[in-house]
Amino acid sequence: MPSSRRATRATLPFLPLLTCALLVLCASGCRPAAQQPKPRIQLSYWEKWTGFEAAAMQATVDAFNASQDRIQVNFVSTTQVDRKLLVATAGGDPPDLAGIWLATVASFADRDALMPLDDFIRAEGVEPETWLQRYSPAYADVGRLAGRTYALPSTTTATALHWNNALFRAAGLDP
Repeated sequence: MPSSRRATRATLPFLPLLTCALLVLCASGCRPAAQQPKPRIQLSYWEKWTGFEAAAMQATVDAFNASQDRIQVNFVSTTQVDRKLLVATAGGDPPDLAGIWLATVASFADRDALMPLDDFIRAEGVEPETWLQRYSPAYADVGRLAGRTYALPSTTTATALHWNNALFRAAGLDP
């Protein structure tokens, strides 16, 4: 009998064992892929505030980013945000969020440069009118136009009129 047949007959009983050993070795490298975490949604946020107001807003954004792992807000403090936002919108690359001056809300809404927020508010299970009750009546309707909500107050100011009683009285007025 040729030696090659003897080698084949001698190894034949070990073939299933060898096959099993190879399968075990191959399978040991085949772990299920670790589930990759979903990447965070990236939102760009341009804000009109600079200086200490920007630092306060940055701290708010940082706290939000640290509070969850779904959304990453990328904060940019900028001057002349209304002009830059108009140019970015016309160019088709506006930020996702913007802090704008209340005086410019109507102008941006009329140009379809702002998205109404009503559907987003309803997605939270609340009607916009109910949501706005969270704010002082003086600020609740500031960002609403034609029955739609385009802006929500983020920072408010105290408005006051100061006068000099003596000068008013000298002018014949009774303050």
